[in-house]
Amino acid sequence: MLPLQATPRVDVGQQLPPAYLVEKFRVCGPEEVTGGKESLMLGDYTGKVLVVGTYYVGCNPGRTDAPTYSALAAKLSVLPPTAGRTGFIATLKGGVNDARCGSWANLNGSTPGFPTLVDDEDRSLLYKLFEDRHPEYVVIDHCGTVAARVGALAEPESNEEGARLNAVRLEEIVESLAANLSAACPSGSDAAPSGGAGAREMARGDVPVAPIKAPPTVATCGAQQQAAAFAAQSVLVASGASHKLAKPRTVTLNPLVPDELWVGNHDTDGVSVISLDPATGVAVPDASLRRRDRAPYHYMDRMSQLAFDPRGFFATCQESTNNYEGMMQANLFMGPTMYHADPSVMVTQRGEPCAYARGESADGAERCYFLHSDMLHESPLCMGITHDSSEQMTPYQNVYWAFDGLNNTLVRYDFEKPHGPGYLDHSLATVRRYPEIELKREPGVVGHLQIDDATRILYVADTGNGRVVAVAADSGRFNKTARQDLGGDYVIWSSLNSTFEYSLYACVAQYDLVSDVAQPSGIAVASEAGIVFVAEHGSGHIIALRAHGRDGTLGGEEIARFATGAGAIMGLNWDSDNERLYYVDAERNEARFVTVDICNSVSEAGTKADADAVLASFPAVECAAETGDLGIAIDHVTHDDGYQNTTMMGPEYGLSTDCPAINNDMLLMSGYLCHACLPDVCNELDQGKCTNVLGKGYYCTCSNGWSGDDCHIAPPEDEP
Repeated sequence: MLPLQATPRVDVGQQLPPAYLVEKFRVCGPEEVTGGKESLMLGDYTGKVLVVGTYYVGCNPGRTDAPTYSALAAKLSVLPPTAGRTGFIATLKGGVNDARCGSWANLNGSTPGFPTLVDDEDRSLLYKLFEDRHPEYVVIDHCGTVAARVGALAEPESNEEGARLNAVRLEEIVESLAANLSAACPSGSDAAPSGGAGAREMARGDVPVAPIKAPPTVATCGAQQQAAAFAAQSVLVASGASHKLAKPRTVTLNPLVPDELWVGNHDTDGVSVISLDPATGVAVPDASLRRRDRAPYHYMDRMSQLAFDPRGFFATCQESTNNYEGMMQANLFMGPTMYHADPSVMVTQRGEPCAYARGESADGAERCYFLHSDMLHESPLCMGITHDSSEQMTPYQNVYWAFDGLNNTLVRYDFEKPHGPGYLDHSLATVRRYPEIELKREPGVVGHLQIDDATRILYVADTGNGRVVAVAADSGRFNKTARQDLGGDYVIWSSLNSTFEYSLYACVAQYDLVSDVAQPSGIAVASEAGIVFVAEHGSGHIIALRAHGRDGTLGGEEIARFATGAGAIMGLNWDSDNERLYYVDAERNEARFVTVDICNSVSEAGTKADADAVLASFPAVECAAETGDLGIAIDHVTHDDGYQNTTMMGPEYGLSTDCPAINNDMLLMSGYLCHACLPDVCNELDQGKCTNVLGKGYYCTCSNGWSGDDCHIAPPEDEP
């Protein structure tokens, strides 16, 4: 079973965990609405009855409910017997700024200030109390215990004839609880078990989690700020088909198995898993494996970068327009795919659990395959992706930044809670575009990204413009919706539900770290030393640059340079434990490393960044006035299959072989991994044919004496 994170939601009868009571949430709206209040905590309402509602800006039922909730909040807040004994707040999502909060507060006769509106940008408050139902209201008693959940106020509480409206029920619950504020509170044994940091931990069962590593140490330089001394020569780690390398473009270490080097390949739409000798850092002979999805022609097509998070989840980014190896007209239904690295959550071709500790039998004949846990579809021709491992605001910490090569801009993905295997619901996710970050794709050359966890600065290799951009990851604000159905300019792919946020962000702090690089491709950050490594595809060099300082000092100064001799240098990965900088050469099908002796100044080594100083040091940003237009609203969309959530499908979809009339994405969603209109994954070497096992997978029938799951093992040569 695929590991997912534990839900942080507190259920009826459970107390709010202590960490939930002290987290601050931003109060939004103009001053006449907020009364000058900038933030609130759930703990502010301890000793009172608190009602929390959940809304999405683009949701019609929420807009219908809001005035009723506002009137109820105003009445129970100012009139006896509940006056002074209650509190009312609402979490507003789906693209929020102060101007929009002001418009919501005045929606259809609402009473401004009732309820207090929270800009739940990262959905942290949402997931503490709710999940996908909306509008909904949670009532919390004076002890901090969730006492009740109430549905849309205009609806009856049940289907029984004469049932009271939920608005009446909510009022009665609040009045009853407010009359009993002197009741003794429980000791805390009923508190929800997954509060605070626990809400972000993995519910993993027996699946291992990467150990927490101590911050790497680094030598001090004395008077110098930073220094990097490359070794005279690089070391060959692995090369060619024996290590499953086929135009490698991305390289990284597996956080669950530190001596595993993962290399993503363009030509095979898969990953080479290379076991390293810990002493030398080079490949162990005859130990490399190939892993990929069972439908690599979609989920891993022309991989440009693979990025891990510390828990073993990873996402891939594809330089693809989704044409199924030329078997379908490109439809741009493409974006990052999310997986987990542990073989215990991999499957066989037929979808059965993997039986091998390393994901492959000892003789290499039987293979296991990645099972994707989620995919979003807003960045075709994606050139790079990185996990945001230092952000702490989202409940599930599944945030990735990507280089959208089709629209030439930066995109931030939050998968939130992945839908998991066998499901296709993408309605709970957030995608943000940053059009002010103007990038340019260079076809065939990756443009990788890496975030410096110490400073929260994102570095982007802007390949076509010959620069590396430094972006303050926590800057920017909602500007307008991107969703075409809500009045934006972008076609919506992943979900048509109002819970799926697709927004444009503006007012982003950025500057060129360096602007004269010949096709920057790979990026790696040695955060402990304040150094950014950049692969220069045009020259084959690796350049060490001074990173943006933790004290706010601007970076970009070149510290050192190493000529790799690579024909097509692509991805980089910094191994801080061994001071090895790994890189891949797509032309020579090689993975190599060069040792780099690094040091940092005494004043900066081991220090924590001053967040205010870091942001203040960026060039000033001119921000346009916010718009309060709430835009178009839609009704609830019933989820079916994930393809824009509009088409009901089943096995009969695959009965046709009229390929020009078939959508291959729908074939996958209908239970077909093998079909006349899909690339045959068994015929990679022209020696096999696949047979579909509906809803489960497929199997291969090999020819000419070839064998193995993928018909990848050649027949033995005849003895003389």
